[in-house]
Amino acid sequence: SCTLIVAGIVQPVWCPSDKLCQTNALKAETNANRWVATALGAVLIHEVASLVLTWNTAKKAMHIIHNIKDFMIPGVFMCVTFAVLIAENLAHMNDSKWHAH
Repeated sequence: SCTLIVAGIVQPVWCPSDKLCQTNALKAETNANRWVATALGAVLIHEVASLVLTWNTAKKAMHIIHNIKDFMIPGVFMCVTFAVLIAENLAHMNDSKWHAH
């Protein structure tokens, strides 16, 4: 509701329909997005490896400690967050510039 009110007041323009936005979008540098996506990919691989190792270690103790799976939830959230950030940076380094600026 509040979002719709703000969108009605601001009236954002879709970038492909605005010449100034298209001009600025073509000039925009995307190297930062490439580096960030690469670094996030490395961190994601590290976090997934950590999760796999934790899971393999925790399997042996699951029958003793019943809530040991709860210790893996933050790592799973980190993996999901890194994946979303990678997707966002990949979208911003795309040449089509479909997103709003």
